[in-house]
Amino acid sequence: MTTQLTNMRGEEFVMRILAGQRGFSGIQLEPNFNLAGCEDFFKMQIYLRENATNLRQFPLILDGSDLTGMIAYGLYWPFVSGKKVKLQRADLREANFREANFRGTNLERADLERANLWKADLGVANLVRANLWKANLWKANLRGAYLEGANLREAYLAGANLERAYLEGARP
Repeated sequence: MTTQLTNMRGEEFVMRILAGQRGFSGIQLEPNFNLAGCEDFFKMQIYLRENATNLRQFPLILDGSDLTGMIAYGLYWPFVSGKKVKLQRADLREANFREANFRGTNLERADLERANLWKADLGVANLVRANLWKANLWKANLRGAYLEGANLREAYLAGANLERAYLEGARP
């Protein structure tokens, strides 16, 4: 059984975040949407930083959404709940996903260079051929994650749980 996703334009997505909405489960953004190029991207970033203390209790919820190919360099989404999200080929360089829940998320070929994934849950996530160069994965849960061919060069993995992670061809 396939779940029907709700199409949403990127600009509308940003405006809803700025209006205080947190629930976005099951949305589908236009493929390869340039979130970082959106007119109100920096306004959204400032808004989320100013409300950072509330994000732990009331995070953005994107569970089951499709954000394939999203371009969001420097995105600030700590504590986001993104279980089973499609983020393959997304440009998420230098994003802040501190303590995010990306359990079962598809991040195949995603660019997470220098991303902050401190204490993030990436259990059973698809990180095949993902770029995690210099990513902060301190105490991240990568249990059962698929990291085949992933670039882990200079990634900070202290305290990370790599139990049952598939690492064939990963570049340390």
